[in-house]
Amino acid sequence: MYVFFVENDDCSNLFKQIFKKIKIEEDVIKINSKITKDKHRFNISKKIKNILDLNNSNKIILSKKLKNDKKFIDILYSQNIDIVRGKNLYKTLLKKILDKILIENNLKSQDTKIAICVNYADYEIIKMIKVISKEVKNVNIVTNNVDYFKNLEKNMYEESGVILTVTNNKKRALN
Repeated sequence: MYVFFVENDDCSNLFKQIFKKIKIEEDVIKINSKITKDKHRFNISKKIKNILDLNNSNKIILSKKLKNDKKFIDILYSQNIDIVRGKNLYKTLLKKILDKILIENNLKSQDTKIAICVNYADYEIIKMIKVISKEVKNVNIVTNNVDYFKNLEKNMYEESGVILTVTNNKKRALN
């Protein structure tokens, strides 16, 4: 799932302020900060929705300044765009963060051992564990609720032959 960061673009060029309301740089969508009318907000939200549809995504992260614009947030929600908040951000970006760490440290994902510390099993966490476990050598899950993850451990081994280690012993799992 691809996530875009939406932020304000304080452009001083009058032409861009009037005609160029939105611009894309990699995974950042920059919008003109001079949005005052609801019509402009709606048009920009439609453009953002089109960009997300082209990238098979529906999640964005808003800048601090845009989080304060309640009307704009309501219009984004009406377009069925999910706004990722701080709590769910790590779940959404975990794969990207892991890839970046591996690249920065010149490591191969097939030789890497990952330890994940988690207390509960929700859909997003299980989905990310499944994605990560197929790419790395070993995944250790450290949790106080071992019973929640025992079924996942059994299913992953039967489906794809991936071995997950579920434990509540932090010292043994993180070594």
